[in-house]
Amino acid sequence: MRTRNHSIDVRSLCALALAAALSWAAAPAGAAQIAGNVVTIDTGAGSISLASRVFDEAGGDPSRWLFEYELTGTWDPEPGVTNGISSLKILFGGLLSDVADQTGPAGWVLDSLIAVPPFGVGFDLPGPAGQNGAAVFSFSVPAGTGWTSVDFGSFAGSHDGTTLVDLVPLVDGVGGFGPLVPTPEPGTLLLLASGIAALTRLRRR
Repeated sequence: MRTRNHSIDVRSLCALALAAALSWAAAPAGAAQIAGNVVTIDTGAGSISLASRVFDEAGGDPSRWLFEYELTGTWDPEPGVTNGISSLKILFGGLLSDVADQTGPAGWVLDSLIAVPPFGVGFDLPGPAGQNGAAVFSFSVPAGTGWTSVDFGSFAGSHDGTTLVDLVPLVDGVGGFGPLVPTPEPGTLLLLASGIAALTRLRRR
């Protein structure tokens, strides 16, 4: 039992150190990081790691906050068939329509296959090219938008040609948390819940 606890502590410390190093290296000029975490998943096909960071401005604009994600790992689910870590889907904690400034590495397709605003954002690298290095993605939301590490179904995956396959839920193997994702204000959630309730009543009639 002592050995297990020690291994968890070491892994947690390594994850925190990695997050701090990545944050320092990647912080946009003039922006301050206000939140961050690292989700790590170990599978039989390798590992996937996603560092999440939230900054208090986007592109020098304090009216926008930046959500940034760095995807790394050595995951190869079906060698010769799939192309490594080539899909990232970030699902929000509620509907958020004011999403802008989406960026990804050259060749990655934005907002396709399942995750699109206001539900989330998607990044895909279909085709023969593989991804097992580091890739950084970002988008901005209005300043003051909340965030959470509760799991809302975000996932990574691979591609078999142009088809998304081998989905891996982005839930940390030790802490059980997900990546940091924006979540709307309580008023927005209440409005969404009211709309769903109204639709349910109409369907019953």
